[in-house]
Amino acid sequence: MGAGNFSGLYPPLIYLTMRLLDGPTIGTSVLVMKLANRLSCVDMENVLFGLLHAHRRPIVLWSTALFIVALGMLIVPSTI
Repeated sequence: MGAGNFSGLYPPLIYLTMRLLDGPTIGTSVLVMKLANRLSCVDMENVLFGLLHAHRRPIVLWSTALFIVALGMLIVPSTI
């Protein structure tokens, strides 16, 4: 069984974007793709933060903090 989006389960834009980040080795590709995903998430959060009025900006900060805590509660126990 080959790797790919043969049954159309993933959105096509993800595959098109990640294909552009394909590197010479699997390890390099994974690191570049993860870095690109992190940077795009941070960029989107910064744009949202900048577009919101000052009294609504804490919503972005609190939601990010809650997300990080929830993610940490998932990842830390699974790696120990």
